[in-house]
Order: sequence, then C-alpha cells, then structure tokens
Amino acid sequence: MKQLIPLLVVIVMLLALAGCQSGGDSLRLPSTTSPAAAQAPAPPAAPVLAATPKNAGPAPVGEMVTPSFKAPTVPVIPTRSAQDLTPSVPLPTPLPSLGVIGGPDDAMPLKRPIGLALATGGRLYVTDQSGVHEFDADGKFVKTLVKVGSETGLRLPSSVAVAPGGDVYIADTATNTVLRVKPDGQIAAKIGADGAVQLNQPVAVETDAQGNLFVVNQATAEVLKLDPNGKLLLKFGGQGDENGKFIRPRALALDKDGNIYVTDLSTFLIQKFSPQGQYLKTFGNQQMRETLWLLRGMDIGPDNRLYVADSANNRIQVFNLADLSLVKEFQNPGREPGQFFESEALRVDDQGTVYLVDKGNNRVQKLKLPF
Repeated sequence: MKQLIPLLVVIVMLLALAGCQSGGDSLRLPSTTSPAAAQAPAPPAAPVLAATPKNAGPAPVGEMVTPSFKAPTVPVIPTRSAQDLTPSVPLPTPLPSLGVIGGPDDAMPLKRPIGLALATGGRLYVTDQSGVHEFDADGKFVKTLVKVGSETGLRLPSSVAVAPGGDVYIADTATNTVLRVKPDGQIAAKIGADGAVQLNQPVAVETDAQGNLFVVNQATAEVLKLDPNGKLLLKFGGQGDENGKFIRPRALALDKDGNIYVTDLSTFLIQKFSPQGQYLKTFGNQQMRETLWLLRGMDIGPDNRLYVADSANNRIQVFNLADLSLVKEFQNPGREPGQFFESEALRVDDQGTVYLVDKGNNRVQKLKLPF
C-alpha cells in the first residue's frame, strides 16, 4: 500500500495539470491583431516637455525641457483689412515689346543685369556681373564702359546714372564707392574712396538737372546729395520705421520740382521728400488701396506719372503724382518678348517708352505700355 501512494500522487498531479490547460484555452478570447502585433510592446508615452522659466536654474537630471527661443526679427509688413485692398491683376496684361537688349544672341549677352540709365540720343548704360555696358538707341552693343576686375577696382556695379554733361556715375556696393566715369571709359573719380564722404553699401544713384548726385546708402538707410565733385550737400533718412526713416531703401527718383521719392524693400512703401530732404508723404500698403511689394525700380515719365517695378509680382504700376492714385498696372510674367521675370531698374524716356531690366531673363526690355 505504501508503494502505491507515490504512484497515486503522480497520477493526481498529471490530471490536475491537464485540467488547468483545458480551462485556460476555453477562456482565451479570439484576437483581432496579428500574432506579431500582439507580442509587440506598447509604445512608450510621449515625454512631457516642461518649459524653463526665465532665469531658472538648470533642469533636474532626467527632466526634459524646451530650449529658450527668440523669434527672429522680420521686416515689418504693413497690412490693411481685406475689404480695403484691391485685388492683384488677375490675368497677364499683354505688353507690346519694342525690342530686347542684351539677349543671348546679342553681341553682349547680359548676365544678371541690375542697373540701367538713359543718356542723350537714346543711348543706354546697363550694369551686370561683368561690368557696365553701353548700347545705342537701336539696342546694339557699343562697348563695355568699365569692366569688373582688379584693373578698374569695380566689383559689384548695382546702379548707374548719367549726368547732364555726359559723365556716368556707377554705384559699387561691394567697395562702398561711386565711380565717376567719362564717356570714353576713363575713371575720373572714386567718390567715397578717400573717406571724405561715407558711403555704406550704395545701391542706387541718380542725378538732377544741375549735375548733383543722389546716393542711397542701404547699410545706414540714408540718402545723400552730393555736388558733381562728390562734396556732401545734404543727408536725410536713417534707420527706423517711422515717417522719414527707412529700413532697407532701394531705389529713388526725382520729379521736375526736385522732390525725392525713395522705395523701401522691407516696408513695401514709397516716401516722398522735399528738395531739402523734409518728409512730405508716404504711400503704399498703409496709405492707399493698391499694394506695393518688392520695389526695385522706379522712374518718373514725361506724363508726370510715377512708374514702379514690383519685382515680387512681376508687374509695373503707374501712379499719378498729383494725388498718388493708381492709373493702371501691368502684370505679365514669363520668358517671351513683352514678358518679364524678377525685374530690377526701370527707366522712362521722353516718348514714354519704358525700359525694364529683366534680370530673371538676362536682358533689358523696351516696352510700350497700353494705356
């Protein structure tokens, strides 16, 4: 009997084990996931990010914190309510092309042109990456007036203007100088090189009927008026976003009364000043119904209208100077004649023909605006 007891214990244990396995299977519910998914561990919970209070000490070890963040400084974009804004030009405006200057098939193909000036007899001076080039009234290449390089010291010709006597002024943004060049290409002076006048990233030049020179200093946000020899006569502007100040001035124009108009790339506004540099008026997004954007080119035509090249929207806007109201706008982006892309300088001749630096297409376009 004693020998049967261990055997009975073993039999009882085996029966109990079989019963447990059978009961467990009967209680298991069908799974809706794959076996692999059922075995995969659940993803860890996302850590809670605790912001670090200002002037707080270091976070405890193991605690995750967000780094301090300072919003970058961005240009101030004047805004108006939607109902006050006129819509942009909905469809491209066909523009009759009177010719293309400096195209790929020309004797002097232009490379990223920026500046443009009109001289007597219809001659043109155009700045690009390689220098300043002269074209005749028919748009044919005449000569390179000044080459970029160590021989001339010219590095980045950004703007060009022609004085009544024929001298050509070239703003060299890279060297902080303005070159005064004779029509034959001889460099007569380098304004700003001797330190008598402080030029800081000159990006635009213009001349008046008396031969005085106006320079836009972009780095210091100032406009300078110099006599033909480079002597400082007047300075106005300065860094700021209030009336009479600039953030990033770019282009300027003079009307027949000597008033000065200056564009600002950062505020998308145009400001008007008296011949003495006194602030008169601002127009643009905050003061008028029409929107103005990247204003890189501007001129006043014989019809006493202000012509503005809006590079961001690939359009030309025309305003009455009397009340600064919009006359018409023309938008025609593209590569074909009469179309333009990434425009820069703009000039209007005595017949009202518009010359537009079409930088994105490496050319200058001669346009007749259909009023």
